[in-house]
Amino acid sequence: MTVELFLTLLSIFSTLTALIVEAVKKLVEDKQITISYNFVALIVALIVGIGGTFAYYYIGKIAITGIECLYAFFMGLASALCSMLGFDKVKQLIDQMKVW
Repeated sequence: MTVELFLTLLSIFSTLTALIVEAVKKLVEDKQITISYNFVALIVALIVGIGGTFAYYYIGKIAITGIECLYAFFMGLASALCSMLGFDKVKQLIDQMKVW
C-alpha cells in the first residue's frame, strides 16, 4: 500500500467516522444518556478503518495476507487518531515520517 493510497483511504474513513459519531451523538442526546464520545469515536474509527480497508481489498481483488491484515489494523488506528486529533495533524506526522 502506497502512502498516497493510505492517506486517501484515511481521509475517506475519517470523514465517515465523523459522520457516524455525529449520528451517534444525536441519538444519545435524545435519550439523555451520558457516554464518552472519545471512546465512541475510537470504536467507530476502528470498525470503519479496518472494515473499510478489507472492503477495499475485496473490491480491488487483493489477496489478503498477513501484511494486508497489518495494514488494515494500522488503518484502524490511524482512523482513530484522526477522529480524535484531526486529519491535518496525522497527515503532517505521516509526511514527516516519510522522509526517514
